[in-house]
Amino acid sequence: MTASSPPPADTVIVGAGIAGLLCADTLRRAGREVVVLDKGRGPGGRMATRAEAGATFDHGAQFFTVRTELLQERVDEWLAAGWIREWFREAPWDSSPGGHPRYVGVEGMSTVARRLADQLPFQPSTRVERVTRSEDGHWQVNAREYGGRDLAWTARHLVLTAPLPQSLHLLGKGGVRLPEESLPALLSVDYVRSLTALVTLDGPADLPAPGGVKPEGEPLSWIGDNQQKGLSPDRAALTLHSTSHFGDTHWEAPEEEQLAPLLEAARPWFGGHRVLSARIHRWRYNQPIRTAGRDFLWEEDLGLGMAGDAFGGPRVEGSAVSGMLLGRLLARRPRA
Repeated sequence: MTASSPPPADTVIVGAGIAGLLCADTLRRAGREVVVLDKGRGPGGRMATRAEAGATFDHGAQFFTVRTELLQERVDEWLAAGWIREWFREAPWDSSPGGHPRYVGVEGMSTVARRLADQLPFQPSTRVERVTRSEDGHWQVNAREYGGRDLAWTARHLVLTAPLPQSLHLLGKGGVRLPEESLPALLSVDYVRSLTALVTLDGPADLPAPGGVKPEGEPLSWIGDNQQKGLSPDRAALTLHSTSHFGDTHWEAPEEEQLAPLLEAARPWFGGHRVLSARIHRWRYNQPIRTAGRDFLWEEDLGLGMAGDAFGGPRVEGSAVSGMLLGRLLARRPRA
């Protein structure tokens, strides 16, 4: 099948998490042509919201904070536009009780990603199969829509914001060799895995305000009450994040063996109510435990950039700033 040729783009960005979207948005504001591709049905990455079983869950990042002026400018815009709201500033379990606002999307954590994607050329449900460099120094990006067309883009610049192992694998498939001096830092990046249980109850849960608990010990690292949070008003819906140790040791186990210990550990917060439904979501690249030690990667000779949590760290803000800084660099480059 011959690949279709979408409109040209100066930059193709692979990955519609917050890093990719803010890199693209920075370029859009500078008047540059950009397209964002993602294999998922919607944008957001770990800023993920899901509706099922009559409930709504934030099943990735639970909130985000802001400590940099660069992101604060955007957050002020998002507040004014009604995309986000403040959830809380302090909680009994808070590890950094400095009064930092904890922000959430008004329709779940994916709200910001969806609003940004609405303003961009965004191609969801599209798996990038191959990226190669042509003799004239342009990138050829070949992708396939799920159940649909083969697509191809030609671009001056390529930005990869997916989890780093996936990005390196994609480059390797296309025979793209990174400079030897860049490889040690990239190959040192490591991630932890996590299992998340999405649980509905037949009555309200019993979590203290503001609706989140960080249990001590195994197997839970977080319990979030999406009903108290205001996201799932009609159905009690809990998000249970496992510890990385539990995620690693139970990654290949049957779902019932993953669920049982998580449900038992969370039962004291069920308010005596019955579990109506429970399922597992796997986060293979939940958080980096070692980063590349820089804000982003830019390889001038290749016209290749990388950004995301592998560079900015595990917080939403780290990924966001990584993407914005790379976008600023590309926006300053001369036009073709």
